[in-house]
Amino acid sequence: MWDRVRIRERVCAVNCEICWGADIFTIATNLAGICGISVPCGFAKLDGSSLPIGVQFLGNALEEAKLLRLANAYELASGWTAHTAPL
Repeated sequence: MWDRVRIRERVCAVNCEICWGADIFTIATNLAGICGISVPCGFAKLDGSSLPIGVQFLGNALEEAKLLRLANAYELASGWTAHTAPL
């Protein structure tokens, strides 16, 4: 865990916008004390490139097991995990 913290501190020291952009989508979940998970749901076209996007599922506090079952069912039903973006 400490390695991730050190890496994050270095990145934030160089570019605060990167850290803010990463946190903005997860901070509300953390502050509310609920659990969340993001799974692949497709690709977005941007300047001729395909970029992976995800859908975020949120659950009640302490119901991580239910949320993981939902995410697993979605991944199995959607088939997005079998696709990769062209490099």
